[in-house]
Amino acid sequence: VISLNETDFDSKARERYRRRGFFGNPDTPKKVILNELAHRLTPSLGDFALMFICGMITGLTIWFDLPPLLLAVFAIFPFLGSFFGFLIGLTTGSFGFAAKAFVNFLITGVSFFLGAFLIGYAAGGRFTLDNSFLLNAVQPSSLLLFIAAVSTILALVRLVTRQDRLPEKFSTAAFTAAWLPLGLAGFLLGTG
Repeated sequence: VISLNETDFDSKARERYRRRGFFGNPDTPKKVILNELAHRLTPSLGDFALMFICGMITGLTIWFDLPPLLLAVFAIFPFLGSFFGFLIGLTTGSFGFAAKAFVNFLITGVSFFLGAFLIGYAAGGRFTLDNSFLLNAVQPSSLLLFIAAVSTILALVRLVTRQDRLPEKFSTAAFTAAWLPLGLAGFLLGTG
């Protein structure tokens, strides 16, 4: 009788699971916990799709000058574990994981940009650049940057101290300062 744990497929799956963590062979309880955290910080295909949808909603917000639509963006904004994975990967010395997390973070940004670009392309020449809400909202302000910095610190603290939950809302607040200008750039580039 062959055990299911000894099949070739199972050993390949276990190998893939080990490669996704900070440490290839965790030999201490601390390394095991960090590897579990690494798996929670790795984004899925659904996260990239949600960022694309967020970019589209941001583009619609700019096109029709409807600030309440931004609430929908913040409501469905996914947890950006790849950013925090990059930071924690650098901290733990797992530079391979940090590089993978950084690439995932770039893909997330491109997804958001493309969503806004697509709506900008649809708007085409029908959009006129005026003194809309979002053009004023994306101006860098010290308060917005302070809120983003504090939210990033709170998200990192919550990640490390509470392994049972992800700090989604801290993540959303932390990236407000960065994502709105990126959405505006994608939309305006799409309009030409």
